[in-house]
Amino acid sequence: WLWQYVYGDNPMGEAAVVFEALQALEAAGIPAAGFVVNAELQYKSPGKWRAARSYMQVLRAEFSDLPIALSSYRFPTLHRDFPWDDFMEFCDLSMPQVYWMQAHNPAAQLDRTLAEYHQLKFRRPVFPTFAAFHEHGWQPTVAEIEEAIAAAKSHNLVGCNWWEWANTKRYLPAGWEVIRRSKAWANPPGHAENEIEPVDPDQPGKATIT
Repeated sequence: WLWQYVYGDNPMGEAAVVFEALQALEAAGIPAAGFVVNAELQYKSPGKWRAARSYMQVLRAEFSDLPIALSSYRFPTLHRDFPWDDFMEFCDLSMPQVYWMQAHNPAAQLDRTLAEYHQLKFRRPVFPTFAAFHEHGWQPTVAEIEEAIAAAKSHNLVGCNWWEWANTKRYLPAGWEVIRRSKAWANPPGHAENEIEPVDPDQPGKATIT
């Protein structure tokens, strides 16, 4: 999977960087399995929805079968000026940043995240990014990392990931061991909204993930 933080000042230029990276991987015989768009503060500026829509339309038109995820805020109700619809219409996954910084309640924060993401116009399977970093004197405990994994599984989510590996290895080696040892799970039975649908040729925004 590739990842790009976007600013929206030059959406076509940012999309061109993605094209080059994906084409380079394809040429090397290691095509990307998916792509993560990381959009945050810069897209809360007035009128930035146009940049979001242009960027996403070009990506989806060029890579109709590539799974695309949006990585952004965990609570949409606190960021109503973010162009959620213009990003999510073209995505296959929601990848909210469920970082419980300065708190110690990952399960409760995931509950709220899911409730709010399920209220978005374009409802996609949720694949949360959990906190596994040290910042401003705060870091999650091993018990909290275990709690986050258990919470994701209890909601029958398709999976989860963590921010971020180098920081975790340096500051949270015991937490990294919990993540490393955690059993993978994919396409669990349960809520339909958390299952990934097969590719529909009439809806290029949908894609299969295995």
